[in-house]
Amino acid sequence: PGRRLPACEPHGSTCVCETSVESSAVFVGTDAPPIDAARELLRIGAPHVAMFDAGTYSSLASGPGGVEAFVRAGSGQLDENAIVAFPVNGTTRHYFNKASTVRIGSSDSTLTPHSFRNPPHFVSFLFKGATRHAAANEIEEVLSHLFLHKNVAPFQCRRLIQRFVTSNPSPTYIRHCA
Repeated sequence: PGRRLPACEPHGSTCVCETSVESSAVFVGTDAPPIDAARELLRIGAPHVAMFDAGTYSSLASGPGGVEAFVRAGSGQLDENAIVAFPVNGTTRHYFNKASTVRIGSSDSTLTPHSFRNPPHFVSFLFKGATRHAAANEIEEVLSHLFLHKNVAPFQCRRLIQRFVTSNPSPTYIRHCA
């Protein structure tokens, strides 16, 4: 009962829906993206460009705030295979210039009322060929994401201040401690 999505078929108490995964470049052109936009929009981690064979990636452009864009040899512009590097809490992080979206109900984006960002993962959901190394990478990325999130320091500071100083710290006090 209730609303039914296009391309979904009832199956007992649930439904089976058409799904599609789409990847697209976040930034295009030949300039490095602004650091604020890169921090907000890039979510899929990438290895350091030095991890690839020599000549696979070359520097395209540098921008303010320490942003550097690398493209595959012969590309000449930002696409979904480009890697963008920028500082995050004092550490340079590398991200693919890619957004991955899951659409439910129809592959036609004009008809799809439901879509969400496809979270990256390193370990196969079917556990075929999963290794300890892949599992360690998955855990490392999750911990890095949690540790480097902008709300972690204020949250932890508030809890420590509540525990050791005062039960109701002011926002200014929390901001200075974080």
